[in-house]
Parts: sequence; structure tokens; C-alpha cells
Amino acid sequence: MFKINLLPNEKVLFSRRQSETVLIKPALLISALIYAPWFLLIKYELAADHLTILSAWTVLLFIYGLRAYFLWLLNGFYVTDKRVIAVKFPGIFNKEVKECPWNKILNVSYSTRGLLASIFNLGNVEVQAQGLSDPIIFSRVSNPSGLKDSLWKFHGEITAENQNHV
Repeated sequence: MFKINLLPNEKVLFSRRQSETVLIKPALLISALIYAPWFLLIKYELAADHLTILSAWTVLLFIYGLRAYFLWLLNGFYVTDKRVIAVKFPGIFNKEVKECPWNKILNVSYSTRGLLASIFNLGNVEVQAQGLSDPIIFSRVSNPSGLKDSLWKFHGEITAENQNHV
């Protein structure tokens, strides 16, 4: 969905995005906010009098759901043979991109917090790098320990390969 600008001879090793489970909360909220007014107004036979308002409310909630889905699609984490990139869209028109070359990575760690995160195996992976004030965070990804291990594996392979070329 989102195209990143690659350096010459750079290859994307893999990409990730937040787990689909992050969409459960907006979906449940939208369902409840659509169901409750329709149910109550139909139950008390007032739906015909307020059909325009109910329809507008439903359309607004549908737009909110589309926004949540598009933001989920746009946010991505990319691992290339030269760097690690996190693209985050806090809003439709706001974009934050953090990237770090492999040789600047100091530490990779992960955390899971809460019951649902433990059940669904979700967590955050932090990539701490030299020169960055804040770490690059791969938030709410599935299998965070596997992602951490993959990042360390690639870090070892790429830094060893770069040392052999020197």
C-alpha cells in the first residue's frame, strides 16, 4: 500500500504491519454505536421519524471505520538489506518515518503487556540505534519475539558481510 524510496541496490527483506487484531476495537465500537440507536428507535417505533439522522449517523461511523482501516494499511515496518524503516501515520495527513542503518543498531528488544497481548501473541519491538533520540518501535505486531530474533539475525549477517567488504 505504501511505497518506500529504496536506495540504489537496496532490497526489501520483509515488511510487517500491525496485527489485524488492532482493528477489533474500532469494529466493536462501530457495531455498538450503529446497533444501539437503530435497535432503540425500531423498538419504540421511532425509526421512521428519524431515518435521516440514523442514516447520517451510520454513514459517519462507516467513514470512521474506513479511516481506521486505511491508517492500519498505511502504517508499516520495513526491513531492507541496508536499513530498518518504520512508517507511521498518526492521522490521514500526518506521516512519521524513522529509519536506521544496520551498523547503527545497538539493541533490539520486545515487550508484551496485558492479557490480550499474551493471548494473541502481540507486542512491541524496539530498535535502539545510535543517533536516534527515540527508538524505532514496531508496535502491536504479531510474534514480537520472532521478529526480534529475525532482526538480530539480519543484523549479524549484514554487519558481518559489511566487515568482510572492508
